[in-house]
Amino acid sequence: MPCPRVRSIVQSVGNQASVLSPLCWVSVPWPHAENPYLGLLGAALESESCHPPQNLSPRDALRTRASVLHVHWVWLNKDPIRNLLRRRELAGLMETSESARRPVVWTMHNADPHDGSSAEREMMQRVARAAQGIVVHSPASRDSAMEINAKAQVRVIPHGPLRDAYGPAPERSEARTICGLPERTTILCFGQIRPYRGVQELLAAFKRSRIDATLLIVGSCPNPELKKVLQQLAHGDPRIDFIPERVPDELVPHFFSAADLVVLPYRSATTSGVANLAMGYHRALLLPDVPSLVMDLPSQTHTRIEAAEPLEAAIARALARPAPDAKMFPRQVTWAEVAHSHRMFFDQLCG
Repeated sequence: MPCPRVRSIVQSVGNQASVLSPLCWVSVPWPHAENPYLGLLGAALESESCHPPQNLSPRDALRTRASVLHVHWVWLNKDPIRNLLRRRELAGLMETSESARRPVVWTMHNADPHDGSSAEREMMQRVARAAQGIVVHSPASRDSAMEINAKAQVRVIPHGPLRDAYGPAPERSEARTICGLPERTTILCFGQIRPYRGVQELLAAFKRSRIDATLLIVGSCPNPELKKVLQQLAHGDPRIDFIPERVPDELVPHFFSAADLVVLPYRSATTSGVANLAMGYHRALLLPDVPSLVMDLPSQTHTRIEAAEPLEAAIARALARPAPDAKMFPRQVTWAEVAHSHRMFFDQLCG
């Protein structure tokens, strides 16, 4: 069930659902607690008369109701049995959609799966090629989507504000006290730690530098080998605070409020939930010069890592810039607007 904050977002949509015909929304994967994007989108779609299957399996819903199959991620892991079952389930849903003439929509969160296996990449490509509609979060991603599937209709729908899942930020002094941070410049690297996110390179670069700041790296690390390497890199430098644990939702605003700079040392990316949170909490960003990440950001709010630039030099350059004022950050679209854009796209594809 949606949390009270999500419920309030949904209620803000108004009574528009009363004039829309019900539509069954079959999401892959289904919204769950660890993914705020899916939870917020699913809750907001309820007010657009887009509902999950009720008392029916996803396949039966696709066979018997006005429905859309909406695929976000494939998410295969190292368990071969679960992967086989997951691939078969998704393939079955796609076959049912095709036979029942229900549209398949793919949201291109990533043009290529991060750290994905060949099986995951093959499955994602199959979804992308079969989709009648593709959602991208930035105009810069439109061409990539059309290269993957030239026959699909592509719709740009901005990423909704993930801050809505966590609430407002506290005062900085309170945040730093709760997070146990000293009163000094703080650089935050936030989110699940995976190889593509470049945390290993960030640690090595920071240790080479003489930057007078705290580097706070926080997020779960599901890869035990990578975790061990990072712990060894972080060891011995009192400026580094390495916390390879999932952050409780109620503390997410505190970490962003405590930070002076949020760094994304990613090797590759199409969209970033961490960048979305940094924008929502009005924190300066250091990120790679990837059009889909930086296209919609005012220049005062971020620093781009230049090609061949040492990461420690980019960090120093970002810290030397004036801190951006909250008024410099762009307005983020509401989840009501995001849901409405999805509903209109679904109706177009179903029509």
